[in-house]
Amino acid sequence: MKIKKILISLLAMTLFILSFSGCKKEATKATTSETQPKGQDNTAQKTEPQADPNLEGNLYKTGLPILKEKEKFTIMIRKNSLSKNSYPEKIPVQEVESETNMEIIWQEIAPSGWTEKVNLSFASNDLPDAFISGINAATLMQNTKALIPIGDYVDDYAPNIKKLWEKRPDIRTALTTPDGKIYSFNTGEESAWGVTNSLLYINKTWLDDLGLEIPRTTEEYFNTLTAFKEKDVNKNGKPNDEIPFSFCQQDASYALNSFFGAFGILDNSHHLMVEDGKIIFPATRPEFREALTWFHSLVQAGLMDIEGFSQTLEQLQAKGKDPQILLGSFLSYNADTATGDNASHYIPIEPLQGPHNKTLWNKEGQKGGNLTGFIVTKSCKNPAAMVRWHDHINSSWENKMRWAFGPENEAWKFNENGLWIQNNDNLPEGASWGELRHTVAPASQANWFMTAEEGLHKRLLAPRTQDRLDAITNLYEKYFPKETLQINFEDPAIANEKNLLLVEIDAYLSNFIANSSLKGITDAQWEQHLKTCQSLNVDQYVQLWQDYYDTQK
Repeated sequence: MKIKKILISLLAMTLFILSFSGCKKEATKATTSETQPKGQDNTAQKTEPQADPNLEGNLYKTGLPILKEKEKFTIMIRKNSLSKNSYPEKIPVQEVESETNMEIIWQEIAPSGWTEKVNLSFASNDLPDAFISGINAATLMQNTKALIPIGDYVDDYAPNIKKLWEKRPDIRTALTTPDGKIYSFNTGEESAWGVTNSLLYINKTWLDDLGLEIPRTTEEYFNTLTAFKEKDVNKNGKPNDEIPFSFCQQDASYALNSFFGAFGILDNSHHLMVEDGKIIFPATRPEFREALTWFHSLVQAGLMDIEGFSQTLEQLQAKGKDPQILLGSFLSYNADTATGDNASHYIPIEPLQGPHNKTLWNKEGQKGGNLTGFIVTKSCKNPAAMVRWHDHINSSWENKMRWAFGPENEAWKFNENGLWIQNNDNLPEGASWGELRHTVAPASQANWFMTAEEGLHKRLLAPRTQDRLDAITNLYEKYFPKETLQINFEDPAIANEKNLLLVEIDAYLSNFIANSSLKGITDAQWEQHLKTCQSLNVDQYVQLWQDYYDTQK
């Protein structure tokens, strides 16, 4: 009986507990239903792994790798003939593929067939994902509908390109097409020593032998050349074999273009200058005539090589390399490019001052390097990845060096002073340094870009290059025009119109400059010259360039 009472008590207690638990569960259920939005499952929530905010589909927005799963991309590139292997064999290419998880299928095209292959690709719409090495600006402008406006991807996917543009807005401007879009990234190197084509050289040995100072004015230069002509300064017993001054009008690096600068005017391949924001045509200015008259005075005195208007560069070089030492002065890119082993006799001198005390010297060189160096087409299924790939290659000086010159201690190395120099220790027998560089790296046919400052970073230049840079910095830079024309993108129809006008203008001026220098120019001939320029639609040519220049500001 006692046991029965105990069992009844336990049963009652159990029922009470279960009853209380049920009430608590209902209360909890009611409370939860009040706080949860309608339509949500009230059952226990399962914890799901959070999505990676840095991942867009298969693309990582920042960091490495660029892709979660490997993808293939096709790039058409102009193969450099100095390279002795294919791109997939180059260590930097292999490293970048590993870092980015992007496999590049390289279509390597010989230089001789590059233009034809590019044109055929666009015509057939059988395009690679990207082009490297550059298509010309006209081809780009004619095919923008087949290209990705990769400038639109920079803010989100290319922090290093964005930083470059912020520091150098002129590059962004240069890359912008008339429709306001950017279809290409620039590649290559802005050369600090390549900002002008020619320098004026003089024979320092002859100056010293004659006890003469370096000439500074056109008058002093005339007198110096006269001494070179009359004194048998090469001491070979031939009083008439010296050539006081020579040049090569067929090549811009050896032509008279900057020689006009002593008279405050310049000539160049476009026959144009910029003064205070205005495009001018120098060949109709009085200063241009004064320069021609001075050239003629040199010819009359036997001081200017009359063959300079017709000779080839090879003919000029033959004179410069003659062991008898024939040249007194000349225009050239470097002393050795015109005189070979005789270069030690020559020094660059400051541009000459003419009668108006206004000296100029041409500043050339395209800002931003090759403006069409990297282009992505609409065949690319993942353009953001392609933009990130390019940005990664340009993310640091070290990355650019790897892509441009190869791994350290192959084609380049640091010297004891921490400056990088060409490394000839690994040259295969019979190979040049250029062949080594283009074999161990993508090198010149690749999508890296260095500003002039980066190109000089931790770098010990070759002596001839350093000499040229020093001459530009110390002697020439101060005479560069404040404004110059930069050749960017424009409407193909307008570009063609300008080029058609230039063909006739250039042909006429080439003859006019030569004839005026050799034979002199009378007042009547000058007046006829002005009328001829008018008939060649020079005003229209200038206005087209003015319209173009105004859009580039």
